[in-house]
Amino acid sequence: MSGSNYRIIDRTGRILKDGVSSQGSEILELDVRNIQAGIYIFEAYDTKRVLF
Repeated sequence: MSGSNYRIIDRTGRILKDGVSSQGSEILELDVRNIQAGIYIFEAYDTKRVLF
């Protein structure tokens, strides 16, 4: 898998965290300690499609 973009979005549509995963890595580690407990949308996507 090549590098993918990712973002965490809250219920109001605000992007809380975004970035790009390491190219060739199948594991994505994110530090979410600064995000309050709740329900969020996690998206992983490349230039062609949403992966999650």
